[in-house]
Amino acid sequence: TETSGYENTLDGAIKLAKAMYTAIKFGNISAWLHWSLSTTTLDSYSLMSSSGEKSKRYFVSKNFYKYIRPGAVRIDANAADGTNIYPLAFQNVNGNTTTIVLINDAASAKAVQLSGNNLPSQFLKVITSAADDAKDNGMTNSSEIILLPPNSVVTMFK
Repeated sequence: TETSGYENTLDGAIKLAKAMYTAIKFGNISAWLHWSLSTTTLDSYSLMSSSGEKSKRYFVSKNFYKYIRPGAVRIDANAADGTNIYPLAFQNVNGNTTTIVLINDAASAKAVQLSGNNLPSQFLKVITSAADDAKDNGMTNSSEIILLPPNSVVTMFK
């Protein structure tokens, strides 16, 4: 499916991430595309301007696009109701990768603990939040508690 029209703010980026979550989790879509990668000026129809200025929507999209690669299959991922955490998980047997995308739409930080069969021992942690733009936060042990900043998208990749 394709989309556009989200405000060029952190709130608009989180709404975009939640729309992607809903379409992937409940609609079982196989692709999500933004209407336009770039336009002359940064607007709600593009992720960046033709001069290279990138929006928060660009970085939120990067949390998905860069780490959920062709051949990845969605696997079960759950968070308790009312936590404001929206998880998606993918396994790519051909690429031997696991990707977990965690959306926190709360105004406060949230702590999560990953669990499940065959989790990699470590993940690369990538954060988009008010302070970070798809920032590589290095490797994190999968047994550690993961702090999700307020209004953020955190991608765990191995």
